[in-house]
Amino acid sequence: MFRGGGETYALNIAKHLSKLGCDIEFITSKPYFGNIKYPIDGFHAEYVPSPCLRDVAQQIMSGVSYIKNTNLFFLKYFEKIYEYSAWKIYNFDDEKSQNDIFRYLRKQKKNYDVIQIFGHVSLAGRIAKELKLPVVLRFPGPMHITSRRKESMLQCDALVANGDAFLYYKKEAIENIINIPPGIDTGKFRPVDSDIRRKYGISPNDKLILFVGRFVPLKNLPFMIKGVSEVMKSDNEVKLMLVGEGPLYAQITGIVSQLGIKKNVIFAGSVTHAALPEYYSASDLFLLTSNYDNFPNVVIEAMACGLPVIGTRVGGVPQLLEEGIRGFCIENNNISELKDTVLKVINDKRLCREIGERNIKFARENYSWERSAQRFLKVYQDILGKR
Repeated sequence: MFRGGGETYALNIAKHLSKLGCDIEFITSKPYFGNIKYPIDGFHAEYVPSPCLRDVAQQIMSGVSYIKNTNLFFLKYFEKIYEYSAWKIYNFDDEKSQNDIFRYLRKQKKNYDVIQIFGHVSLAGRIAKELKLPVVLRFPGPMHITSRRKESMLQCDALVANGDAFLYYKKEAIENIINIPPGIDTGKFRPVDSDIRRKYGISPNDKLILFVGRFVPLKNLPFMIKGVSEVMKSDNEVKLMLVGEGPLYAQITGIVSQLGIKKNVIFAGSVTHAALPEYYSASDLFLLTSNYDNFPNVVIEAMACGLPVIGTRVGGVPQLLEEGIRGFCIENNNISELKDTVLKVINDKRLCREIGERNIKFARENYSWERSAQRFLKVYQDILGKR
């Protein structure tokens, strides 16, 4: 359905589990109408029709963000309406997708050794309880534990998380939670020769800030654009490149136009995962201004390519960015702190080089898809051994 951090994690784990002798099959959603936007290559995949309304919910939530940033009292009435509508649409889409996938599995009656579910707690519990199949549930981030969710979690054979989610569930006394971090392909994500600056007309003297991700409310791109526009007032050699797409694309391009910084902002659009190292290697700094991120893959990728990173002090981001050593954390929505931190880093070539060298070493030594896949395989073997 999408190509974000969660999808990248699942596809890379599958790739390396295949190398370990596992036979992988994907079951995912596809829209009722139109083509599959991101077909899964290299694996057998079954596509179950779904309403696919998540982007609609995201666009409505962008209205909530807009209202929160205004001082017009009469608009506050619409904030609750927007928020309620967005969550109703999101929940309908989520429940319908889960129900359709469950019915598909029940009808197929395939004898899978293990079913691994990404985030859908109630679906995982139903499969384990009603279909009597071994289930591994992986959490994309912390999720409020209701009595109903906990009941579903207890039906599963194994629970997996990483980053902020792992710490959250340990704190909530979920003793059997297993920590399996993401990895990177260090053969791919490393400093490489890049033609990106020439392609986009970026001069050697320009200081290039990079963002990679979806254009969704969670990434808080309006804060990034406004903060970087202040940086550009102090240094007209600063450029911002945004790699990605999403439901808020029109809103973000609108903000760039309003601020009068179109000449200094590059919208690169959707880029294949294989091409990303060229974009990282062409840049001077990676910037992430999310309202929340559990343990962002893009930060590890940027590190492996030798970039210093500035991120908001949310979720699992501080676990990756040791202050002043591997990067810097800033307060969310603090424009002056963003401006000061970016200018401090991007104008100090020695600091950028030293942090970049440390980041390459840190990423290579700590994050490997091979090791992560081996840990998943051990989980599967333990489950099947018990059964």
